[in-house]
Amino acid sequence: MGRAVAALVGALSLLVGGAAGSVPASGIPSGRVGAIYFDGWACPLSNFHFKGLVSGKFSGRRPLSGWRDATPEAMEAQLRWAHDDGIGFFLFDWYREDVDPCLNVAHDNYLKLADHAGVDFALLYVNHDPFGVSPAEWPAMAEHWITNNFLNPDYVRVGGKPLLVIFDTTLFRQQQGGTAGVNAALATLRDKAKAHGLPGVFVIGGRYTDYFNSSCFPTCQDTDGGPTGLSQEHYDALTEYAYTGVLPPVDGPRPYRDFVAAKELNWEQFAQRSPFPYVPSVMDGWDPRPWDERPYGHLFWLTRQPAQIGGFLHDAVGWVDSHPSMRIEPAPTRPVVLLEAWNELGEGGYVMPTDGDGWAYGKAVATGLGLTWEPPPRHEVTVGFSRRGVVTSTPSGLRCPPRCRTSFAEGRMIVLHALAKRGFTLRGWTGACKGFRHACSFILLQDATARALFRR
Repeated sequence: MGRAVAALVGALSLLVGGAAGSVPASGIPSGRVGAIYFDGWACPLSNFHFKGLVSGKFSGRRPLSGWRDATPEAMEAQLRWAHDDGIGFFLFDWYREDVDPCLNVAHDNYLKLADHAGVDFALLYVNHDPFGVSPAEWPAMAEHWITNNFLNPDYVRVGGKPLLVIFDTTLFRQQQGGTAGVNAALATLRDKAKAHGLPGVFVIGGRYTDYFNSSCFPTCQDTDGGPTGLSQEHYDALTEYAYTGVLPPVDGPRPYRDFVAAKELNWEQFAQRSPFPYVPSVMDGWDPRPWDERPYGHLFWLTRQPAQIGGFLHDAVGWVDSHPSMRIEPAPTRPVVLLEAWNELGEGGYVMPTDGDGWAYGKAVATGLGLTWEPPPRHEVTVGFSRRGVVTSTPSGLRCPPRCRTSFAEGRMIVLHALAKRGFTLRGWTGACKGFRHACSFILLQDATARALFRR
């Protein structure tokens, strides 16, 4: 790695003030980063998940691959981007499928792809209402996870065991009837995995940390079940999804750096008190104004910059390196760190490329992991010439005739618009862009050709 890149990585840590980790050889990320993937963008744009996003001041959050991730092509584009950013795996939010059919579509599309671009996957079981699994349902759900996911060769393993993250340990305790029920459920899961030839399951429990429950960790009565609760449950490690309450909430904008400083202080508390290894989670933003979410009764949002995200991620890897007792795998394996999230667009926590930010956050992630980021390759789009009408593109670049060929970055959604000349009508499309509407679209993963068919 060039000295300029190494110096930039070191400077990123100074932006947020934390321990510096080692800088790896070029091409090898310093940490094994799991980016949490919110799997809620497959429904039509009228779905409540798109509230406040499609038009207005937050429309810049539109992914470069388009709002909806309902196709394998959308997942393929994101896997290529994530790989270039140094992300090791997608940690899919997993919801029971009988509640909302839109929520696991991206996960299912991942499984349909033969090539995952070197990005593995794992499941984060989201157990908040109405998605919790009862004790009676648990054995069948465990079997489903094992046969449909854990046995996949691209599923994440920790010490040879497939990884499962449980969203909320407090809710899980309630749903399973207490600590004894938690341990019984985890034993069932591991025994079923062994029956399929696996060495068990590595289970990470998610524990929400707030400004009022950090001092009593891990024996808080409300969140940990007291001294006979969390500390006696048979998790392999702990982590957390997000921590909007790490500082006392107030309305309005909040500096991202303040949350970073508070969270890094929490990490030191965890290192001193945790009965389990701890996987740090990097919350890469919080701005829920499109959804008007008000945790603790307050509407607030973080003001962030890409370099701050990269710096915080760099610090997380460095923290694990400097606290070997918190590792879930011993050195020289790379530390595991979670990133919350890849695409929480409604809540403002995302690093995937968007109309508003381009690839800035992905580049910052790569830099924070010690990588030299390269822009995605470009592919040519060729439109068939016709004297009967004009075809233009979004993004701009094509206006055929006369300009019928140009290139765009990989993964972008390309929309072609056809305008028939007087006396002609659009009959349809051939090639990459099929359909009969005046505008059609496709996600660019390779060179593509298309032709608008006009008739009298």
